[in-house]
Amino acid sequence: MRKSSTLLLFLCLSFVLVGCTTSVGQNKGGYLTEKQVVKLDPKADWLKFKGKVYKSNIDWSDMGKFTKGSKLGEVSRGMASHIPIGAEIYESKERSDILIVDYMKVEKHYLLQLGE
Repeated sequence: MRKSSTLLLFLCLSFVLVGCTTSVGQNKGGYLTEKQVVKLDPKADWLKFKGKVYKSNIDWSDMGKFTKGSKLGEVSRGMASHIPIGAEIYESKERSDILIVDYMKVEKHYLLQLGE
């Protein structure tokens, strides 16, 4: 009886400990870092703007219609993984968590990356 109780207790504790492990970005309750975004998607097309990381190639954001608002700045060295230096960054009139990047007449949408 004692052995089976000990075994049952051990199994229950094991399940609790395994269930409490987290993945990258999980339970962060805030903005993901560049390192976390790349760990989740090594080929990510990301943009870092004012300390926050945004990611492109999000299916729903590319399908939506977003309108360029005010120009916020330009891409400089080290700000992005796939965007050339000098590309223009705009806010989206529809959503505050979307940035629109325009370069060589190509417009891309970047979604703010948040933890779960």
